[in-house]
Amino acid sequence: MARASSKGERGSKSKAIRDALKANPSAKTSEIAEMLNKRGISVTAQYVSNMRTRMNKYGMGRRGRAVMTVDDLERIKSIAEESGGMKALYERINSLEELARRVGGVERLKLGLDRLNALRS
Repeated sequence: MARASSKGERGSKSKAIRDALKANPSAKTSEIAEMLNKRGISVTAQYVSNMRTRMNKYGMGRRGRAVMTVDDLERIKSIAEESGGMKALYERINSLEELARRVGGVERLKLGLDRLNALRS
């Protein structure tokens, strides 16, 4: 596994790999490793592959999922408390999922809600 060099800051290799993967999402891991090695950043294709897997697993990959922050978790906690606890919140979420499934997906549900709000105005 690649180690952080004593010259660069901690995590600089990982950041370089993430930046390269974001800039070249369809490139092979060996191509990314070769490109970074030419720039003087010593990494293996296996390390690039591990980083790509972590990025996809934790939502930093091509799909653009957001990462949960402390503020997000606090907001969820307060919503759960207002809703009568986590069990009640799960029930509400499940009801919304069922409604979205019945109307053809989340996008169609959102579009329908937006149109209903426009009619109210």
